[in-house]
Amino acid sequence: MTPCSLQECIDADMPRFFELFSLGFGPEKYPYVEHVFPKHDTSEGRKIGGERMLTLKHLDAQATWLKITENPSEKMIACAKWNIYSNTIPPEFGLEGEYWDSQDEKEYAQHLFAEYLVPRRKAIRDSGGNLVILDLLIVDPEYQRQGAGRMLVKWGTDVADRMGVEVSL
Repeated sequence: MTPCSLQECIDADMPRFFELFSLGFGPEKYPYVEHVFPKHDTSEGRKIGGERMLTLKHLDAQATWLKITENPSEKMIACAKWNIYSNTIPPEFGLEGEYWDSQDEKEYAQHLFAEYLVPRRKAIRDSGGNLVILDLLIVDPEYQRQGAGRMLVKWGTDVADRMGVEVSL
């Protein structure tokens, strides 16, 4: 395994976070990603995606954004977003912005986004707002199967164990 460390993401990490997201889920691998994050595999799309991730980082009080960095280079090789709910049922929000080429594309992305969240929102309600959810986990394809993903999963499961709640993946 490559020597690495786990840390919380800072704002400056969000462009790389989104780049890993794009590498892990596209192009054309996941229709959801293709529609919700249009042009995510282009330099302009990645710039916008990084800005969108930064906005989410600031809006979602229940989220913890993590990164694994390779030592000693400090290159981010993996990342995750864990949502930690402790007696909290968060408000529901929709997909907004002007990232799509047409209103039809935007409405389709909004529909996909809303449908994607149905099981998660149900799990949160069913738990009474006491749940730990792995929202995103991405490992740079060049570093897969070296333990970075396992470190990120263990972090979240340890939080859930300390809280005495279930984990949803």
